[in-house]
Amino acid sequence: MRRLAREAIIFMLAGLVLAPIGLFVWEHHEAFASLQLRQDAEKKRSAECLAKARETFSTSPLSASSLPMPIPADCLDLSAGFVLESNWQPIVIPIIGLYGFIGGFVLWLFYRLIYFAATG
Repeated sequence: MRRLAREAIIFMLAGLVLAPIGLFVWEHHEAFASLQLRQDAEKKRSAECLAKARETFSTSPLSASSLPMPIPADCLDLSAGFVLESNWQPIVIPIIGLYGFIGGFVLWLFYRLIYFAATG
């Protein structure tokens, strides 16, 4: 009997923790995907800008000196940060956690049903 209770508690606690995390990932997946696209576009633009700067620097008289190549100001974009916009209220996370707690119990019942049907 203790083993069954332990199994049920493990499933319920796992549901309690994983439900808000899963909902957060579900809600913000598109924002992170668009961030990846923006970062890729920024890398491409920076690479093109630096290649043009290298080309310009190699023809200048400073290229023979041991000075490092200056990076043009238009190659640096410091505004490429990411701010996650969320419309969640603080009360939503515990409510979702409770749904996960109940869902973990239901999942455990389903697991026990399949286990009982398989072993007899």
